[in-house]
Formats: sequence, C-alpha cells, structure tokens
Amino acid sequence: MSVHQTSQLIQLILNSALMITVCVGLLGGLWLRHGAIANQLRAHKSQILKLSNPSSGAVPEQLTQLRQDRCHLQRRYHLIHGSTLVIHYTLLVFIASLFTLALRTLVNLSWLIPIALFLFIVGAGGVLVSVALALLEIHQGGQLSFKQSERTPNLNRAARTARTRRRPNPQLPSPAPRSTIPSEPSLKTRAV
Repeated sequence: MSVHQTSQLIQLILNSALMITVCVGLLGGLWLRHGAIANQLRAHKSQILKLSNPSSGAVPEQLTQLRQDRCHLQRRYHLIHGSTLVIHYTLLVFIASLFTLALRTLVNLSWLIPIALFLFIVGAGGVLVSVALALLEIHQGGQLSFKQSERTPNLNRAARTARTRRRPNPQLPSPAPRSTIPSEPSLKTRAV
C-alpha cells in the first residue's frame, strides 16, 4: 500500500469513528426523550384510571381531553421509538464500516473500500432519518403544549363549577359578607 492510499484509509477510518461518536451522542439524547415520554404516558394512564372511577367526580371534558392527550403522546412515543431504533441500526452500520476498513488494512483487497463507503453512505442516511423522526416528534410535542395552554383555563373553570355544583355542604355556615373599605380618594379630589 502506498502512502497516499494509507492516508486515505486513515481518513476513512476517522470519518467512521466520528460518525460512531455522533450516533452515540444522538442515541443518548433519544433515550432521554424516550424515557420522558414513557413517563408522561404512565402518568396519563394513572390519571385516566383515577378520574374514570365514578367516586372521583371527574368532569367528562377532563377525561375526554386526557384520553386525547394520551393518544397524542402515543403517536409521539412511536415516533421517538422509531428514531431510536433507526439510530441503533445506524450505529451498527457505522461499526461494520469501521471494521471493513480495518480489515482492508490487514488484507490487501481493494473491493473492501467500496463496501465500506457504501456502508458509510447508508449510515449517514440512517442518521438523517433518525434526526428527521426526532424533529417530527419534537414538533408534535410543541403543538400539544400550545393546545394545552389554550384550553387549560376552560378546563379549570369547568372543573371548578362542577365541584361547586357537586358538593354543596349545608352544614357549613354561609361566608360572612365582605366589609366595604372606602377606596382612596382619586387624584381629582386631592388636587382641590
């Protein structure tokens, strides 16, 4: 092997090693995201079970909204799960590319380099697909939080009115009337 071929081979090995490092970093971030969404799904499930109990006195709108949110979280979970799977396989493809290049250094077979380059290109495509799925999941998560912020006041108001209608307690005395405190004189009366 000439010096030029050796330097090219080292560059290819470094590229594969760099992409393996990128995949490991992405995999760590995706695992964190995957775990967070799984925890949210568990929390929604327990909240739905708690509110579906007839003795809880839940507002039907809350239960319906929680079920819709759970469906939305399940879609997000499937996206991030797919992204995690793709990055796992991509990591394996980059490792195969690295070993193919390492084998090329031991055995003087010129057809190993095109195979390694093909594996590298497949791996780069896998990284792009995984990142696209993760970005799609993040986008859907942003839509859910926007929708929740729009409807939260309505649900809280509905829950408060349902609670006050649901639990009248005749044993409690009526609240004392508020005393009227005279307000401060306005600026017009002070100027006089």
